[in-house]
Amino acid sequence: MARFAKTAPIVLLMGIATCSPDFVSGIPCANDFECPTGYTCIDQKCASSGGSGNNGGGDGNGGSGIGFTVEPSALEFGGVQVKDQGVMTIKVRNVAKANAPIQVKAIVAEGGDVFKSLTEDFVTVKSKSDNGSVDVQIAYVPVKIAADTGKVDIISNEPGSPKRTVTLKGNGIDPDLEVTPGTIDFGSQFKGAIVPVAKVTVKNNGEGTLVIQSIAIGQNPNNQYSLANVPTMPKNLDTNSSFTFDAAFKPSIPGDAPGSIVIKAEDRDKPEAVVSLRGSVQAACEEGKFDINGDPVDGCECKRDKAGGANCDPSVVKVLGPIADDGTTVTVTGNLVPEDDVDWYTVIASDNVAQDLADFCDKFHFKAIFKKNPDNLAMNVFLGCGALNFDECTVAQCDAADFGDTNRACFNADPNINDVFEFALDSNVPDATDPTLVAGQCPCTQKSDTAGEIGKNHCEDDSKRFYIKVFRPKGEKTTCDAYELEISNGKP
Repeated sequence: MARFAKTAPIVLLMGIATCSPDFVSGIPCANDFECPTGYTCIDQKCASSGGSGNNGGGDGNGGSGIGFTVEPSALEFGGVQVKDQGVMTIKVRNVAKANAPIQVKAIVAEGGDVFKSLTEDFVTVKSKSDNGSVDVQIAYVPVKIAADTGKVDIISNEPGSPKRTVTLKGNGIDPDLEVTPGTIDFGSQFKGAIVPVAKVTVKNNGEGTLVIQSIAIGQNPNNQYSLANVPTMPKNLDTNSSFTFDAAFKPSIPGDAPGSIVIKAEDRDKPEAVVSLRGSVQAACEEGKFDINGDPVDGCECKRDKAGGANCDPSVVKVLGPIADDGTTVTVTGNLVPEDDVDWYTVIASDNVAQDLADFCDKFHFKAIFKKNPDNLAMNVFLGCGALNFDECTVAQCDAADFGDTNRACFNADPNINDVFEFALDSNVPDATDPTLVAGQCPCTQKSDTAGEIGKNHCEDDSKRFYIKVFRPKGEKTTCDAYELEISNGKP
């Protein structure tokens, strides 16, 4: 590149003084020696050294120029947590033409309550020929949620203490990490069971952007816990915004399985939140649950019903009723799990004699029928014990082998019986061997009225306690499907 002669710009005088156009500023240069006197090579372009802009040069000897530049001319700290400290750097370059070291320092001129110079003492900047530069550090420590502004002056030890000013901006923020729930209890699970996932919500409940740094499993015995749908980290959360992810439990090793999830964030007050995980694994099914299908994927999928026990002992039999002979109906449901399970019910079917006499017909009609029977179950029906048939029976008295006793009777004692039972007094049916004899009490009269009335029986109180045994005949399938048993009195 051709060098310019070290001469002052030409000024033409034609009666009055005029200034020549500035033909030099902006032309390319590699160093100050390629620029005329009064010009400095800044960013590979000649610039007048007589100004005072941030990119101006100087001669370092007290001239009108300034022998250093600063970059940038403004610092934007963005959001900084209240009481935390954000630090940014201003680069100061030595451009003095005297090619000698200078010293600079930074003094906060405005906003001193939140902005602080970390370079308050003079530091040396090497000469221009040594590519001299230093970094001046400015800190921002907000004291409240607010937008803050300020100024910092960069001063050198050149004659006249020249300075350059950098504007400062920052926002005091106070984000707040909120994680719910604090504890997830997956309960006691069968080994290999499919357990529904739990949702975890992470929210910024404060002011300003919250940076979520990481989400990870903490304590995790035998790798039985896992996470899914976790966003890419770091994740920024604006005020009142949130996201959710899934926590899963895969029970595999019998025993308790305490675990945790750890969420870390840029929150001064709560930089870390921990979600406690609870779960336990059963090697076998817990009491009352059964693995009927043998598939560990759904675990102990079948739960025993509460429809009584394996015999008609009063402590375990399920009591129903009483059931009046006006068409009253009750419906019970249950299942027989495990396969040798037996359900027992007892009910008092009552007979309204006063109404029978008024109607001359006994409507007593006890009936038990399966409305749903997916496992082809069977039932036995026994009369209760005692003269009035209301006393509780014992295990022996419910044995079909004993029903020859005249104080009780057993109906449908065959284990391959149909799925319906009826005991009716609401009709008069002639005896096949002796047509003069009839069964049933409809029509019926009082004992004193029956003399000479052929075909009529006495209207008597036939209230009875029945015991119903629901069981699975040998060879029938075992499922968890429920049966439905309808028991009624007074329905034809």
